[in-house]
Amino acid sequence: MKITAQDLKEFGVIDKIISEPKNGAQDDFSTVANDLKEYIVKSIDELNQNTKEELIEKRYEKYRKIGIV
Repeated sequence: MKITAQDLKEFGVIDKIISEPKNGAQDDFSTVANDLKEYIVKSIDELNQNTKEELIEKRYEKYRKIGIV
C-alpha cells in the first residue's frame, strides 16, 4: 500500500519524519517529547512568518501535489 513514513514523506502527505531513539520511544520518552517539541516550535515560528493568505495558498498547493512523485 506504500504507507511507510518514507512513502508518506515522498508523496508529500507528511512534512518530516522524526526519528525514534535507538530502543524505541517507550524507552526514552523524554527524548521523543523534546524532539517533538523542538519540531513543533520551529514549525510554528516558520508559519508565523507568513500571512493568512500565504498559509492558505501554501496549504492548497501542498494538497494539490500529494501523490505526485
